[in-house]
Amino acid sequence: MDFLEKNQKKQLGYLDDDVTDARDKNVIVIGGGDTGVDCVATCVRQNARKITTFELLNEPPKNRTDVNPWPQWPRVFRIEYGHEEVAIKYGKDPRQYNTLSKEFLGDDQGNITGIRTVKVDWAKDVSGRWAMVEIPDSEYIYKADLVLIALGFTGPSKTLAKELALKMDMRSNFSTERKSFNTNLENVYAAGDCRFGQSLVVTAIAEGRQAARQIDLDLMGTTSLAGRGGVIMNNVNDSHANTRSE
Repeated sequence: MDFLEKNQKKQLGYLDDDVTDARDKNVIVIGGGDTGVDCVATCVRQNARKITTFELLNEPPKNRTDVNPWPQWPRVFRIEYGHEEVAIKYGKDPRQYNTLSKEFLGDDQGNITGIRTVKVDWAKDVSGRWAMVEIPDSEYIYKADLVLIALGFTGPSKTLAKELALKMDMRSNFSTERKSFNTNLENVYAAGDCRFGQSLVVTAIAEGRQAARQIDLDLMGTTSLAGRGGVIMNNVNDSHANTRSE
């Protein structure tokens, strides 16, 4: 995001322009991922007056739950470097969980002065999907002189899904057939973040290559493109073939 990139370039001497500075400001960071943590740490170094972060989800448990067994990635409470620095300098963890921003407040000059928020809870709806519910009488206004938006990936375009009638899965990603990139529409494929959620760049590259391989196979009936792990198949006419060429 602009805030981090420009401040880094300024620090390295690559940028002479003025950049957004958090010094002596009440800062709110919306988003609790890695980018949000970097924003928090940068604001600590710039001597912000106060730093608060909003996280939409529940506070994670201290230990694994029954629905998060090994070898799954442990979805547990963590203290990242930015959170630790805030706790040391300001005396408390900056995170506010289950917090939804409802309205940005400002003055007559167009300056941000605060954010109107409401607390939320999460429950499964009739389809089994997690749904957000606002908690009555939980409105609160946080004072703010600087707001940094560091929201993560929340799923692919809902407009595209609606216009094409693409089927979505329980995580609001494009649904694909098991071990393939086919969607519910003929000749429409999905790969990468849009079909299984945010991940690494290298994963996106691998997904794109394998989707291209499957498209080639579907169109031509055979393919010479490498399979998973860079394996080249001989006379491939089956997406699950595993014969390795010499």
